[in-house]
Amino acid sequence: MTIDTIILDIGGVLTEGADRRQMFKSLALPYGESEREVWKDYRVGKIGELQYFGRVLAQTPFAGQEKGYAARARDFWKHIPEGFALRYLEPLKRSGYRLGILSNHSREWGQLVVETHKLHKYCKPILISAAIGVAKPDAKAFERAAADVGCARSPASCLFLDDQFENIVAARAIGMKATRVSDAETMDNALRDYGIHLK
Repeated sequence: MTIDTIILDIGGVLTEGADRRQMFKSLALPYGESEREVWKDYRVGKIGELQYFGRVLAQTPFAGQEKGYAARARDFWKHIPEGFALRYLEPLKRSGYRLGILSNHSREWGQLVVETHKLHKYCKPILISAAIGVAKPDAKAFERAAADVGCARSPASCLFLDDQFENIVAARAIGMKATRVSDAETMDNALRDYGIHLK
């Protein structure tokens, strides 16, 4: 089936692969298992930004400083450099492909990244896990993306591009085409392999 829709991840694809470990380093905070447990709730919208930092900071000398750390975290995400795939959005759009985004992110930080890199100019829908209440690699995240981008009845017409292999497996499980990309070379290979031509 011919590909007419492409859904992309943000972190590690459309932006550089900055993660929370790097954010915590910039905030001079310890990063570990306790944060990862809190992130599970934050990334699907069960808690907000101040609740996230409240729980993260609770056992540190910085308890009660949620607002200050939230502001610094937003500054970190606002300045994430563009990734290798960002330059492909305009030619893909110009070539007639429907473009969407499916990303595991918080509402606040995800929106900052979208605004900073003007992703809304090229991609619709932009699905952030905290806003839709489910995160990759849950099949429901991919089913929601397929429905919102208009390929629920023909998921094989949709190509999903991500830098995490577990998400590629999950996308394929619901019938999407999917390929792991990590740089411009793998991106070029993916487009060529699926017969995607840029104008």
